[in-house]
Amino acid sequence: MFALNCLLILASSIHLTLSLAPSSFNHIEPVQALRQKLIEDTNVPKRTDADKCRSISSQDCRNLVDSLGRQLAERRLNPSIGDNIRVIVLLIKFSDHTTRDLPSREYFEEFFNGEGSELGSVKEWMRFNSVGRYRVHFTVREWATLPNTEKFYAAGNSAWNTDFNPVVAPLLDEIDNDPNHKWSPDYIDEFGKLNHLIVVHSGYMAEVGDLKCLASNPNKADRIWSSGGNGEGTGAPDAWRSKDFYEVGGMALLSAFSIPSCDKSGAFQVEPAALGPFVHEFSHGFGLPDLYDLNVPPLGGIGKFSNMASSQGWDFSPKTPGHMDGWSRARIGWVDYIDIEFDGYYAIQPLEVSGQVYRITKGYPEGEYLVIENKQPIKYDSDMPAGTGGIVIFHVDEKADRQKNAGFPGKSGWPADHYRVAVQQADGNYDIEKGVNLGDEGDFYRKGSKLSSGGDFPNTDSYQGGVIKSTGIKIEVVTDSQFIMAFHVTGLGQRTLDMQASSVGSTEGDVEGKPFLREGTPRATVAWILGMFMSVSLMLGMLLLFL
Repeated sequence: MFALNCLLILASSIHLTLSLAPSSFNHIEPVQALRQKLIEDTNVPKRTDADKCRSISSQDCRNLVDSLGRQLAERRLNPSIGDNIRVIVLLIKFSDHTTRDLPSREYFEEFFNGEGSELGSVKEWMRFNSVGRYRVHFTVREWATLPNTEKFYAAGNSAWNTDFNPVVAPLLDEIDNDPNHKWSPDYIDEFGKLNHLIVVHSGYMAEVGDLKCLASNPNKADRIWSSGGNGEGTGAPDAWRSKDFYEVGGMALLSAFSIPSCDKSGAFQVEPAALGPFVHEFSHGFGLPDLYDLNVPPLGGIGKFSNMASSQGWDFSPKTPGHMDGWSRARIGWVDYIDIEFDGYYAIQPLEVSGQVYRITKGYPEGEYLVIENKQPIKYDSDMPAGTGGIVIFHVDEKADRQKNAGFPGKSGWPADHYRVAVQQADGNYDIEKGVNLGDEGDFYRKGSKLSSGGDFPNTDSYQGGVIKSTGIKIEVVTDSQFIMAFHVTGLGQRTLDMQASSVGSTEGDVEGKPFLREGTPRATVAWILGMFMSVSLMLGMLLLFL
């Protein structure tokens, strides 16, 4: 077993290094191009150069913008990759909350920027889940009191129709007029937008429903629902603009408190803000969709297998929100898919520390594919129940209507009804779609688990458009749940000798008697040795960085 583990470490290390080789990116679309595809309206809003506006009055500048026919296209996505991203955090207090005991600015400084603290921080979560590709620092402002009450801004519908851009405009003007503040390039993206804006308010979240024990605004309609977005609709004539003509991009609006509740005695209970809702709503700014069932939130979807489906961890605590799934990470450039194109044994480390995520598109129609990751009780998934952990397989159909139509064998509408992103639950119970749970130990693939073509579902068959077609693909896991796992793929076809010498996308392994690495050219052997040493160094560096 020790020898097998060593071989698997070497195999998975190869993927880490070789996936960085320029030739291995030939089949991967540039990150920016991929992210732009997420925007349905591709019209490019026109922007007046800031220098022109400095020489004319504010009104003339606005007129100039209008004359250029500024389009109200959906906002380009907030940057998801960068070494020194800066984001403004506004703390706002409603006029009827002046005596409410609120978490201090210092609390939120630690909450957003802390390193190595028990509390955990948004900054650390982003760095860890992006495998270091997104490094952010938050500028947390002091609490500021608004002129109106929470109920006023909630407007009888949990603020769903309230535009908070004009609400926070005076606070942004204050920053803009501060002689000690400079809108450095770290705050602004290439389109003249703030990278993001987080607004933390003094109310209690509306998502929990009505709270009879709450003296002020017990009805959820009079409180504010947490939200986040990438700034669609910005560019309007009344939108906030700085003196240099910068605008708000995406905005996340959240409560300063965690989940409120009434205890058995009827007393009100609440704690300061926790990580889960913040990383969920902030991630919407990258253009990521909700992955829970949109008809019965927060149930269904992909359950506990992503923070985009559940902002509360496996133990239902918002302090351990879990990690982002591989499909979402690939969409925003935090990982690059390793495409499986041939039969073979494949080694895989936990996505959280390696960035490894496999994809199988061969045999599927355009927009449909399988995504494979290794999920273990690490870091923000440390609350996973005992006995869980292993390989998770997602079935993706980009042409499905988001997470709206839960489907499973025997249900009316199947197979046309299915999620855009669905967990291929190993036990075949479809508990997530049925609302039984949000994921359990039976959903993971471990030694002996198989996903075959044909037969009972779940399987590897295509079901796009409700038409079931066999792919002939079979996936079998050949190791127990552990840090390095291996699985065997058949049905894609064997590679030729020439392909073996040049391929960098997969590694064939000596698992249960099969040759671990096929012989290639001397040049390929040297490249493998160098790649192995480089990748081991990279892994050790990442472990020291994140643990």
